[in-house]
Amino acid sequence: FYYLYKWLYLISFPFLVYHHIYLSACPTNLYSFQSGRDYFLVIEKLDTTLTNALDMWKIQEDSCLKKLKLQRSKRELKKQALIKNRAEVLFGLVSALSYLHGKNILYRDLKPDNIGMNTCTTTTNGDDGGDFEVTNVKLFDFGLATELKEVDKVGQNEYNATKCTGSPRYMSHENYYGLPYGKPTDVYSFAFIFYQVVSLDTSFYLHKTLQIHEERVYKKNVRPKVNKCIPETLRKWIKSSWNHDASARPRMDSIFEGMSLYFKAAATANGRS
Repeated sequence: FYYLYKWLYLISFPFLVYHHIYLSACPTNLYSFQSGRDYFLVIEKLDTTLTNALDMWKIQEDSCLKKLKLQRSKRELKKQALIKNRAEVLFGLVSALSYLHGKNILYRDLKPDNIGMNTCTTTTNGDDGGDFEVTNVKLFDFGLATELKEVDKVGQNEYNATKCTGSPRYMSHENYYGLPYGKPTDVYSFAFIFYQVVSLDTSFYLHKTLQIHEERVYKKNVRPKVNKCIPETLRKWIKSSWNHDASARPRMDSIFEGMSLYFKAAATANGRS
């Protein structure tokens, strides 16, 4: 509990869930504080999670496209608009991960269940001063987060860290095999979240065992097919971010800057149309 408290004390950001730490009794010694015996957490209320939102979006998209069944061109335009709207929701998540990486904190357990969402909206300023209204997403559950310390560093963006930390579906090669890893392992996880949001498909849902997943994903580098109806810029981010080579993945702050420019350009284009 002591280490979890340290993360919560050090980090404060609009797209990270707020935690309140309360005493249940007066701690008698340092051990009771470290074990969490005399403390408990209360987090801010979240309306839903990305897991539930994905199900809702799937129903909404099917309903919208069904109404345009015989109008192929309108279906494609509507589908692309829905994809863009869903991708824009991820801007807050990218911002949160970029913030954590800037503090040398590795999240390590990125998955839809750990991404909260509220029905309200918020505004964030990109580095270029652009304003973006996005759904209010909140990253929570820092139980597997770790600090990247210089003493553990063995190479560029490589640190000695615990093997197989996180959920296999979103786990990078280097994490799975117990190789040194760093911030690119979060980027890998983000790629599959990104894919899931824009495609509304769950990656590797047919992989019934970890052995099958290892053989196909880690040994043969199999990846989901990214539909061409997804804008080219988004496809490039996804494919580069789930590269098996950690050094070939983009930095989280680079994705943040790219998304800022992308959505600003899209908003400008919509204003002219």
